[in-house]
Amino acid sequence: MKKTMINITASAVILAAALFIAGCGEKETEQYGSAITSQETVSVKEILSEPESFTDKPVVIEGEIAAVCPSGCWFDLNSDGLEIHVDIKPSGFEIPQKQGSQAAVEGTVELTGGQVNFIGTGVRIK
Repeated sequence: MKKTMINITASAVILAAALFIAGCGEKETEQYGSAITSQETVSVKEILSEPESFTDKPVVIEGEIAAVCPSGCWFDLNSDGLEIHVDIKPSGFEIPQKQGSQAAVEGTVELTGGQVNFIGTGVRIK
């Protein structure tokens, strides 16, 4: 009887550990706004150095979410030590507080008074 209880307990511990390890796999992605359809990924460095080249054409940028507006209507994306401001309010959606997460953002570049802004239409967060 004692041996059977030990075997059942050991089996339960092994099963729980296996389920825990299986759940620690790759994170699922979360999609906000429109689906990302553009195949052209551009670096933040390219956009900041030549913003006129990217206005009015959809591009995708990737990086780490550095800061998020309390209501989730804008965020700053850090890529290779450079940050770009991403405004998603004009597209009518918000993201949750996901600082430190990796993200891909599709949108367009806008120049307003010499300031470079990225208007995001879709965000995919890992």
